[in-house]
Amino acid sequence: MYWAVVAIFLVQWLAFIPAYIFQTERYYDLTGSLTYITVTLLALLLSGATADPRSLVLTGCVLLWAARLGSFLFRRILADGSDSRFDRIKPSFALFLRTWT
Repeated sequence: MYWAVVAIFLVQWLAFIPAYIFQTERYYDLTGSLTYITVTLLALLLSGATADPRSLVLTGCVLLWAARLGSFLFRRILADGSDSRFDRIKPSFALFLRTWT
């Protein structure tokens, strides 16, 4: 569990750095999906148990859901250009980091 939490913060905070520098939320949802995918695979690999069919099916469902949702939200932000909900918080380091945490 420890490494899953580390992975969550690592992925999100690494993605925050260029997002803050360039003042963009363009990759916010895509990063969220990548985080779900990373932690799901990490949990499966580090569980220590033999991957039974139920675990594999559940992992596959989560991966499919995260990839589908992430790609949908990323295509939407590309089409819209921005998300107005972020306009007020992007200039503030603390507020913007809080959304990525």
